Amino acid sequence: VVSPRVEPRAVAEAATSVAARLLAWVIREKPAAVLGLATGIACCLLLGAFVAREVRTNRVHPRAGEIYRVLRGTGVSGGDVQMTGRTSGALGPAVLEEMPRVEQAVRVLRRDTWVRVGDQVYSDEFCLADPGLFELFGLKLKAGDLASFKTDRGTVALTPAMATRLFGEEDPIGRTIKIEEANLGAEYRV
Repeated sequence: VVSPRVEPRAVAEAATSVAARLLAWVIREKPAAVLGLATGIACCLLLGAFVAREVRTNRVHPRAGEIYRVLRGTGVSGGDVQMTGRTSGALGPAVLEEMPRVEQAVRVLRRDTWVRVGDQVYSDEFCLADPGLFELFGLKLKAGDLASFKTDRGTVALTPAMATRLFGEEDPIGRTIKIEEANLGAEYRV
């Protein structure tokens, strides 16, 4: 007995054709089922993203239960309040002065900006932060001197990935970058 040889391409075309006809029938005959399934999948994905974010947020630091983020509420139409993490820069020192139970306050400002290294210009996100950020979160420098970083306003700390992006394999310590930004533009030493 000789069985006919089946071409894989023919099988794939037949399977694709059957799947397309079935999908067209379901969409045509059962639109509520498709909408319900799509809504259920979207809700599961959003819930999963929320849970993943909550699980990994503030769980690394041993004193995570004692660290708080200050939010500002702004009234919007309809009596609702919109919460944002943007507060006045003066709030950090004011909280330390007015609230004796607060041990430390660190201000962080995230900005998309242009960074110049020699003739090269890069667009990237930078975080401007008080030097106490390292102490508060127990961060260590891979290289450089944290004491001089805390006292010299003309210095900047870079992540290893950013240092590699800006300087390649060269040692970035002592090198200069220029932040080209309207309010905070200046040269900074790594």
